[in-house]
Amino acid sequence: THDLNFNHPVKELIWTGGGTSTASVTAGPSTPLAPAAGNYKLVLNGHDRFAERDIRYFSSRIQSAILVDPSIQNKEIILFSARVSVLSIKNKKQQFEIVGEDEANIKENKISYLSPLAKLLIGCKVNDEIIWNKPSGNEILNVTDIYYCGQTNPHQF
Repeated sequence: THDLNFNHPVKELIWTGGGTSTASVTAGPSTPLAPAAGNYKLVLNGHDRFAERDIRYFSSRIQSAILVDPSIQNKEIILFSARVSVLSIKNKKQQFEIVGEDEANIKENKISYLSPLAKLLIGCKVNDEIIWNKPSGNEILNVTDIYYCGQTNPHQF
């Protein structure tokens, strides 16, 4: 079994099959995250809590996951997992974190990498300006900080 870093309380995620067969969830650039074949069920934190439909959903999400190591990303540009500070032309400061679809939560300022705002921000650098086309009207935003997990200072690159 290999630990995966989920952004929710998952301690153990394994695939179990009939009898004594098990397939561990693994992580690596050439290692699949789900078993290639077999009749398996998903066990989360030691409990079989998922219906077949849920198993198919989570299996496909895990199989299509792209592992990103923030420690080796270019910290001078906005990419997936970046925490970004922007300043509007009205001097209003906002912060966003670019996350996966399942983690997005606007109340926590977490936006999906597929959102219109994240698509504008990805690839930007500090001092870049974007025009955010909102239903209430266009808003000009200036990127003021880019921060990645593990950095002690938002200006550290």
